[in-house]
Amino acid sequence: MVTGELKSKIDGLWEIFWTGGLTNPLDVIEQMTYLMFIRDLDDADNLHAKEAAMLGLPHKSIFADEVQVGERTIAGNQLKWSVFHDFPAAKLYSTMQEWVFPFIKNLHGDKDSAYSKYMGDAIFISAVTAAEKQLCSEF
Repeated sequence: MVTGELKSKIDGLWEIFWTGGLTNPLDVIEQMTYLMFIRDLDDADNLHAKEAAMLGLPHKSIFADEVQVGERTIAGNQLKWSVFHDFPAAKLYSTMQEWVFPFIKNLHGDKDSAYSKYMGDAIFISAVTAAEKQLCSEF
């Protein structure tokens, strides 16, 4: 059972999604999971970089290269949670929709993997940018 501070945070997130128009509980859980995954990618990459630096080992960030989506490219470091979560609401939404989700959908690289099959239809639903901005500040 979830109690105390964690319950309050989860209830707050549910309220933000509900206010933003996302009322299906399965969609809310899915979107929360995507946001946590995106943040954890950044955290894990930062941790690996610190560990490699401490041990004197090379580290290649998953965000190091340029990312290509269709005909457009963007620096991979612009897709890090720590970079884009402070963007203004409209830019945050477009970054998530146009760059971050295509990036995580192709993260594995193998089109036949279970990951690729699951993520193939992943979409970022939060269309209310003010609610989205508040969500990102909660994570």
